[in-house]
Amino acid sequence: MLELGFRADPEAASPGGGSAIWVELPSGVDSQALAAEASARGIAYARGELFRVPSEGPPALLLSFASAPDAAIREGVAELAAPVRRQRIPGSRR
Repeated sequence: MLELGFRADPEAASPGGGSAIWVELPSGVDSQALAAEASARGIAYARGELFRVPSEGPPALLLSFASAPDAAIREGVAELAAPVRRQRIPGSRR
């Protein structure tokens, strides 16, 4: 489902089980700005640096899909992918 919104940009493995997926974003994505924009769009996720020891590394997200229906996941991924794509285009508005 991630490929529907992000295409091949992020690194994510299809989960074999569980209720969340780890997504590494393209380098240069401002995870703080992405979190603010996602929140303004009603999308909640956990920033990857909260789950790393040490907290350094590429920008990442932990996306939970435990209680959301497929349609809501598709919509959320598309909404989240748009600001990621904008951040990767030089000179674009954030």
